[in-house]
Amino acid sequence: MNILDWFERSMETLGGLVKENKFNPTICCDTHRKELVGKLVLEHLIIRNHLETKKWVKEFNQQSKSKSLRKQAKENELSTVHNFEFEIAQNLSALTASLGSSSKPGLW
Repeated sequence: MNILDWFERSMETLGGLVKENKFNPTICCDTHRKELVGKLVLEHLIIRNHLETKKWVKEFNQQSKSKSLRKQAKENELSTVHNFEFEIAQNLSALTASLGSSSKPGLW
């Protein structure tokens, strides 16, 4: 919903409340009230929309940042596991090579 739709819905709601005598805005004189209330409602909606948008952008950026950090941590973890497996394989091959060249009987 865009801001003008939001404004129209708000003004319809306020108009209905005024007709039912449930709301009587006491802003300025009767002559200018209709014009001023509409401008104030529109300004309120614009400011509220701006603040909510800033909040949503901030939350989205935080979520994106945390997703990126989780992905990076997972990649680092996988890299560490692969390095560890590679070191084990190297140590095992070195050990088997040294045992294979050993002339002492009964070691394996």
